[in-house]
Amino acid sequence: MKKSVAVYLAVVLVLYASSLSANAQDKAVAHVYAELDYSEQRALVEYLDRSGCDVVLHDPKVMSWNSSFSQIVLTLMVRGIRIQPPEACVSCQLAHQTWEELLRDNAVPLVGYFYDGRLAAMTLGITDLGIIKEALSSNGESMEIFTRNSRYTLSNESVRAKLEGLLQEEKGVRIGASNVVWPLTLLAVADSINPCTFAAYTALLLISLNLLGRKRTALTGLSFILAVFLSYLALGIGLIYLFAEIPYIDKMLAVFGLAIGAYSILRGIRPELKSLVPKPVGKKIDSLIRRTYVSPLTSFLLGVFVSFTLLPCSSGPYIVGLGLISTLGSQAYRYLLLVLYNVIFIAPLIVILLSIVLFKQYAYRIKILRSRRLGAMELSTGLLLVIISTYILLT
Repeated sequence: MKKSVAVYLAVVLVLYASSLSANAQDKAVAHVYAELDYSEQRALVEYLDRSGCDVVLHDPKVMSWNSSFSQIVLTLMVRGIRIQPPEACVSCQLAHQTWEELLRDNAVPLVGYFYDGRLAAMTLGITDLGIIKEALSSNGESMEIFTRNSRYTLSNESVRAKLEGLLQEEKGVRIGASNVVWPLTLLAVADSINPCTFAAYTALLLISLNLLGRKRTALTGLSFILAVFLSYLALGIGLIYLFAEIPYIDKMLAVFGLAIGAYSILRGIRPELKSLVPKPVGKKIDSLIRRTYVSPLTSFLLGVFVSFTLLPCSSGPYIVGLGLISTLGSQAYRYLLLVLYNVIFIAPLIVILLSIVLFKQYAYRIKILRSRRLGAMELSTGLLLVIISTYILLT
């Protein structure tokens, strides 16, 4: 059983890693100057992400005359590419705006589409997804430029090379699964050491071990773990779809994570503070444990019940993690990362089950260790949650 669990975890992680690497090789890269405060520009970035592009986001507000953004637009204008509407009066606009503001109003969002390291197309001031799709399909043999007024073909290789350098020299925020993996992994680790689920689970295993023996205890434990895994997975899928419709949900949930993390730290320092789980719920779980060890089916139902009733105690890291996952446009990445999170979450439960079933003498040591380290577990969970929530807010 130990070998099969290890093989399962290895397969999941290998498939996840290979998917990331394969997509990283095949995907186009889009360098985007956009203002996400505007819904149309935010929708453009989300569309590019969903289309499989590796999106690098630049902020056009942070620029000067010598910035890469200004130099890109000026380089195109010198080549005869018009960014203003035909009826626009440049001198009239400059009477009320700075030159940088004029460029930003007419050329943002600006997107450079790279394939195999070459700049294949650019769009300026366009949020029409039909035109964006056309730019994405450019083959890269010659550089296509789309503006609000027209479509141009740029064949000058030296100008193309200059534009490539300008787009790539300025650092931007890379949007995609690679930015989410490590904070999500730490959140899953923080969630996996949460003492709430541990308490119900270890009590169930100890009762089963005393009354049913090792084999039945193994079935009881596995059914409980399966129930927790499937319940969390189902909850995650539902919440991801909900969160994806809310702008800046990752930032809002990071604030929620800070509050929950701070309370967990206080609970770790002062265990006498009231638990977030109401006492009647705790008593109900205790009574159910004493009745549900008798069969895998009843322990499965207990796992489902525990997963949802203990959410006030254990949901902090998961909610913040789901907020991060929901910002990804790719459905495949969302599901892969959701499975990864839940595999990490149940990993300690599997370790406890193996320890108790294979080494019966460690059963009560695990119970004693959990009781003694309750404060440390709360403190560790809270610290990790605060660190990751702060990181999300600052980036």
